[in-house]
Amino acid sequence: MILTICGQESYVSIVVYHLHYGNIEEIKSHTVANLNNLGIEMDLTLYGMLYLDESDNININIKIKNFKQKLDLYLSDAATLARSLKDKGVNFILITNNLLAIKESKNYHELDLQIEEISFTTQVPPGIKFYSAHFKLDVFRYLATLASKYVGLCDLDMICINSIPECFLTQISQKKPLVYDISDQVIPAYGKDIITRDIECILGDKSCGKWYGGEFIAGTPEFFSMLIYEIDQIYDRYITNIDKLHHVGDEAITTAALEKMQQNGSEVIDAGKLKIVGRFWSIKVLHEQRSFDWYKDCFLLHLPADKKFLASIRQKTFIDVDEFAKEFQSRNSWFAWLKR
Repeated sequence: MILTICGQESYVSIVVYHLHYGNIEEIKSHTVANLNNLGIEMDLTLYGMLYLDESDNININIKIKNFKQKLDLYLSDAATLARSLKDKGVNFILITNNLLAIKESKNYHELDLQIEEISFTTQVPPGIKFYSAHFKLDVFRYLATLASKYVGLCDLDMICINSIPECFLTQISQKKPLVYDISDQVIPAYGKDIITRDIECILGDKSCGKWYGGEFIAGTPEFFSMLIYEIDQIYDRYITNIDKLHHVGDEAITTAALEKMQQNGSEVIDAGKLKIVGRFWSIKVLHEQRSFDWYKDCFLLHLPADKKFLASIRQKTFIDVDEFAKEFQSRNSWFAWLKR
């Protein structure tokens, strides 16, 4: 079995398969050096995407004045995510369509980021909401070409707050794809009928009405190859029905494609239930949200309403999750409002 971890002193709990006997033995609290001595190599790389287009002036969940400010903000968010993952021993690579623009940004030389430029070919109607997010489909296509054993795509407004959990390592070792089921967030907000109708419009078939978040998806390159195949089958139907949908963007397309894969017998694992990822809103929402304490156990925390906070801590290392939580709550007016 080959797993992935990068870094020198990261502590992990890992599941080792004895292929000869077929049994499982847990080896806990080994440093990377110890794992290497055991002949175990980590092979998990997480990616983020920064698609740059100056004409895309629709900003979601953030108030920013211009393109340069937007670029600096998202680069700082990427640096925060990369640093937090590196502290836990996980490699992160930022994918972009415009490396030159990034290199010309004011903070580029202060950022510890590994960046790759790829070709983006998805045809996206200009001026729509989540315009740039549609280009995640090109990243899926890229991930499908890699020789890596296990890869994933994360939104940039996220932070790693805990060590990589054993349940994540188990999914990697078993080559199980991970997705984030957020049906409990979108159905209370929009209704089961609307969610199901939208997926069926894209699928051209019946739907069970599950909705998957776009902030985290992971699996083998083979999984992403199957995913992009299904996306290619439905993308034209998505564009045709785009004006009828309650939500446009990568989530709608990916949700429909994942359902088609499951109808064809593929298995996906909900990373949310395993607390590998969690989405927390520090604004008023239309669903019943768990307390922030519940999210403190997650490996990756998505904070879509707190991009500026995440950017501000890109050079800060937290001793533990409680120190991070204290900083986050002390600087966020949402928690003060809750106490009123």
